[in-house]
Amino acid sequence: MQIGCELDFGDTPLWTRVNSLDSPWALDDITTLVGGIGDRRSVMMVPKVEGPWDIHYVDRLLAQLEAKHQVKKPILVHAVANGSTRGTRRTSDVGRYDNQLGRRAR
Repeated sequence: MQIGCELDFGDTPLWTRVNSLDSPWALDDITTLVGGIGDRRSVMMVPKVEGPWDIHYVDRLLAQLEAKHQVKKPILVHAVANGSTRGTRRTSDVGRYDNQLGRRAR
């Protein structure tokens, strides 16, 4: 987070990766990053997505945190479905859900 606060990236989008949603650190990662550098972030990479429900969770959480911290531009979500057998099998479901989200899907 220190780099996101201190460096000027100009027009280059700032991507951040959080721990997978099944880890004990994912929630802290997301809340800390949005609260600390929410206006500077463009995309959040979420690894080991197992299905559309994971994207839905992140979308709802980001919407709440963006409102709380008055983030002006929505943070996009880049879902990475590799890393788990169930996630790999559900890649097409994740893609369909990404298309439904619209403003966040990446």
